[in-house]
Amino acid sequence: MTPCCTSRTSHERYLYVAFLTAILIHAAAFALWPEYVPKPYRLREVIIPKLVDLKRDIEVPPLPPPVKPPVIPLEIEPSDDPGADETIDPTVFGPDDPLPDLPEESGILNRWFWHFEREPQLIRGALPEYPELARKAEVGGIVVVYVVVDETGRVANAWIASSQAEIFNDTAIEAAYRYVFDPALQNDIPVRATISLSFRFSLTE
Repeated sequence: MTPCCTSRTSHERYLYVAFLTAILIHAAAFALWPEYVPKPYRLREVIIPKLVDLKRDIEVPPLPPPVKPPVIPLEIEPSDDPGADETIDPTVFGPDDPLPDLPEESGILNRWFWHFEREPQLIRGALPEYPELARKAEVGGIVVVYVVVDETGRVANAWIASSQAEIFNDTAIEAAYRYVFDPALQNDIPVRATISLSFRFSLTE
């Protein structure tokens, strides 16, 4: 017998022995392996929630009263013969009209007035803008503004003293804050001072 035939015969014998051995091992494993018994999971502790009746000590506030709807302005068509309720009183004032007097007793205004020997000297003024609505309506008037000039010459506060047309109040206040002064003096020391500024709004000048 040649070596090639001997090797093939031995290979078949080894393969047969290995196959039998594998079958015996699997059979022994199935025979000796313990039976599987499933064990479901169980909770160690069961927590049962308890319902507690809480006392309501919170008072619900009543509902607010209903809000009235805003009044919608109606557009009025211009007419050639307007009534008295559609016209504006004439606002023609002279440049020499006196300024309003300061109130004698006022706890609010007295806080804004200080003593000084020399009043603030104007360095730079400012012109207020003419409101477009007042220009179209041809409204004019004089607005007097009280201003507090601080120790540096800047306007620290401003409010309306008198006004002949409220439409000019905001623009007069804005212009007053742009004024710059040489501050007032008391014993040659810069101090605060309150003065009045007059703004005249006119379309004829």
